[in-house]
Amino acid sequence: MTRFALLLSLLALVGCGDDGSPPRLDAGRLDAGGRDAGPRPDAARRDTGPTDCVENRSCSTGDPCEEGHERCGSGTRVCEATAPAAADTPCTGGVCDGMGACLTVEDGVLIASDAALFDAFGGAIDLDGDRAIIGMGSPVSGTYGDAAYVFERDTGGRWREVARPATGDPTAGQFGVAVAISGGRVVIGSPGASHAGGMNAGAVYVWERQSDGSWMETDRLVAGDAAAYQRFGRAVDLDGDRLIVGRYSNGEIPGDGGAAYGFEHGTGGWLEVSLLTPSEAAEGDRFGASVAIDGDAALVGAPDDDRPGLTDAGSVWLFGRQSDASWIEEGRLTASDAADGDAFGTHVGLSGVRVIVGAPRADLGTISDAGAAYVFELRSGSVAREGKLTASDAAVEDGFGAVAVSGDLALVGSPRNDRVGRRDTGAAYVYSRASDGTWSEARKIVAGMTETDDRFGSYVALDGARALVGAPGDDHGGDSDAGSVYFFDPVP
Repeated sequence: MTRFALLLSLLALVGCGDDGSPPRLDAGRLDAGGRDAGPRPDAARRDTGPTDCVENRSCSTGDPCEEGHERCGSGTRVCEATAPAAADTPCTGGVCDGMGACLTVEDGVLIASDAALFDAFGGAIDLDGDRAIIGMGSPVSGTYGDAAYVFERDTGGRWREVARPATGDPTAGQFGVAVAISGGRVVIGSPGASHAGGMNAGAVYVWERQSDGSWMETDRLVAGDAAAYQRFGRAVDLDGDRLIVGRYSNGEIPGDGGAAYGFEHGTGGWLEVSLLTPSEAAEGDRFGASVAIDGDAALVGAPDDDRPGLTDAGSVWLFGRQSDASWIEEGRLTASDAADGDAFGTHVGLSGVRVIVGAPRADLGTISDAGAAYVFELRSGSVAREGKLTASDAAVEDGFGAVAVSGDLALVGSPRNDRVGRRDTGAAYVYSRASDGTWSEARKIVAGMTETDDRFGSYVALDGARALVGAPGDDHGGDSDAGSVYFFDPVP
């Protein structure tokens, strides 16, 4: 065999080998120094599991790739159908799921510049236009990185880490498990912060963008009725000069069901303007576990709220802002098919009149803990339920229910969704609203390269058609659970 023929043979083995370790291209990913490698080319990031194939010139049409359901087609990758009579599915720019379907993968990946073991980067996310705030911490794994990062998108579409807010407060425990951004301002929750109010009373830190592009800490906010173990700052959301902060005590304060606080920023700085509590509250409801604000409307989730005859079914409370800046209760949202342990209200989202609520422990028939999300529309004097969202391939313990909504698009994360041969890799689902108010699943999105326990979809953010999806269990080299955030632009 000539040297040239030998070289061609080796290239073919690299392109479509059977050793389970095809070459990995990593374009579109921010490296550990925060540098962007550029947009992802069509076949840049691929799944490393048994259904992997990276198409290149050394692949011949019809060659099988690995032992799964992918092969190189005539000028494009296809997902080989599992049913003999079914047609193969073209899969340009995606990955095959091992069942004959092509799944959308990310346009790039964000990682922390100082990524380290158990950081759980991506355990909290918020997005506003060309800016994002990403926090650390994963209640699932019990890890907390105590940091947050600001990213900005440049004119070339590249996301770059521009700041790592770090408070000088040595008591700021669990700093970064809740984050929010609006314009040039970010707020970062620190529910484990201790101060004059008590041990683990909690605090929220405010950072603002300066004229030179730098970010500066400007305020630390605490509850007016701060007490030990309240964990103020466990949930935050920000809309301009208005801020909602949730807290709940994890049962450490007898009789406490949780609370939320309304703050506003004016000429005198930040002022607590209202204490938000529900008309029906009981110990352990976890009211304040999730919050959302948009204009004069706010949502506060109580995922362990009991209903008549039901335990921990969950509720979400709607509050409206009054002319004196106070907030009053205007309604209670529940699932019409609520059941024990659904945890309705674990995640909430609000965009104009659109409301979305996650119930990650809801059962779908005999499929336990598959999860569901519910969409509502705010109307004058009422709230109308528009539908229930579920995954088309729902499975046991998927935990579908991390939610975000923007206009007529919704995004729901399912962090315990499994890929072929790998557990809890995670997925997210995009839904679109039709003119008649019905919602339908538009597509399923995944990370191009995922491993067991990545938990892609633990937290999601959506602004227009731009989306961020957190995978706090993603490993970087030898750093387990360092975490990553994947961006999709556009997501549909």
